[in-house]
Amino acid sequence: MDGPEMTEESVIIWGGRSGWADRATQRAFLDCIFRDEGFTGLVLEQIEKADLSIQGSSDILGLCQQFIDALKASGDKEMATRAQAHERSLQLFIQHSQWVTQVYHKGNKPDSHAVFWPNPERDGGMDLRDILPFVHRHPILEKDTPLGTAGSCFAFELSHAMQRKGYNYVVTEPVPDGSDGVWADVGREGGELVDFCAHWGLLFNAPSFAQLAERAFGERDFGKKLIREDGPGGQKFFSDPYREGVFFADPESYLADLKRHIPAVRRALEECKVFTITPGLNECWQFLDDGTYFSRNPRGWAAQVMAKPRVLTVEENITALQRFIDIVRHHNRDIKFIISLSPIPFLATWRAQDHHVVSANSHSKAVLRVAVEEVVARNKDCFYFPSYELITACLEAPWTGDRRHVTREAVDRVMEMFNQMFVIGA
Repeated sequence: MDGPEMTEESVIIWGGRSGWADRATQRAFLDCIFRDEGFTGLVLEQIEKADLSIQGSSDILGLCQQFIDALKASGDKEMATRAQAHERSLQLFIQHSQWVTQVYHKGNKPDSHAVFWPNPERDGGMDLRDILPFVHRHPILEKDTPLGTAGSCFAFELSHAMQRKGYNYVVTEPVPDGSDGVWADVGREGGELVDFCAHWGLLFNAPSFAQLAERAFGERDFGKKLIREDGPGGQKFFSDPYREGVFFADPESYLADLKRHIPAVRRALEECKVFTITPGLNECWQFLDDGTYFSRNPRGWAAQVMAKPRVLTVEENITALQRFIDIVRHHNRDIKFIISLSPIPFLATWRAQDHHVVSANSHSKAVLRVAVEEVVARNKDCFYFPSYELITACLEAPWTGDRRHVTREAVDRVMEMFNQMFVIGA
């Protein structure tokens, strides 16, 4: 079916001096301001009666104000009330126009280099390697402020760097050394540094953070679950699906450790004044029986058949992260949160039937990045730390030989940004 006839008169042309004299352009402009066809028609009549040469939008805005003033002074109470409402619309539009015409201007920004993508080939352009990609400082801590971290393997890179640089990193549970049938997959820094405040292991997905707080403060009943694993030489050991990288010689060791571990987690979340969380995966595995989540992807047939793989939505990630924040703040009202996103890409994807691991990883990071942005916007004293952007966009050679993990130099640059963003007096 043919559409409406298109004529030259039906084309709305924005911009230029001559364009504003066109009636269709004037109507479209007024519709942006008032959203009231009847009032727009009255204003157009006044413009036509004035028989002025309209040179630009300011002429139309001036005539609108004159017409509104005349209506307010007319003595007609109903018309004056209506005019006041439209005057408010006019004022809001003027404010809007002043804002939108300045959004790309460099002069009125906290960092003039934050507006345009750095281009060293442009006059005065900077090189990405010379910038730290943040705009505002949030001086919320000093070196002696109790702080902690949780998250993926990038999170323990942050915790190690904090300890090396002398921050007051809270430790409520030492790294298990195997003497009591419990050990952890650490082996970094010669065992001198802890990975996390308590040995809760690696937490890759957003639900794992919620589960950490729920378990610590008794907000949810968690079944006691272990996965039997086979080590080198036929060695048998057990892993906790909620604590990646923590292992047990037998169920008795697990139960004894749990009695010490849960209070240690609770103390850590109560003592920290600043806490950094770093999710890394949006693909995750959910138990079929109770809906809880593995902290990482399960290994082996027995673990996999008890769960289903999931790709979380943005809202599911927001809900999980918000749950963590709400529970912790209920018990530690003054705590502040820093949220980063792990730059470490997928090791594997369960969606390879349709998605290459590289594209699956991009989707995962995008979903998490949007979720984190929303969580930060919804919560006071909650800040985004752009370590993901620094690693993936601003550093020339951030990766180790596996092209997944980051170098010590990259972590040092991340901590330089952390110091500038968050440390008082930096």
